[in-house]
Amino acid sequence: MNLTQTDLTRAFTESLMLAILAPDEEKKEKALGLVARISTTLSEKEQELCKMGIETCLEFMGKYP
Repeated sequence: MNLTQTDLTRAFTESLMLAILAPDEEKKEKALGLVARISTTLSEKEQELCKMGIETCLEFMGKYP
């Protein structure tokens, strides 16, 4: 299965969100493991853009629950 760069950035972003919202430490650690594995396929700029998207989303969710 060939993943596109879009697939990888989406997986990275979703894994980060899972780590942030994980209901327990075990699930958080699993999500962080995915983040670490996927991050090797992305540039630092791509990773930063994903993180910025998450920050924006969390800010929005805080303002408009």
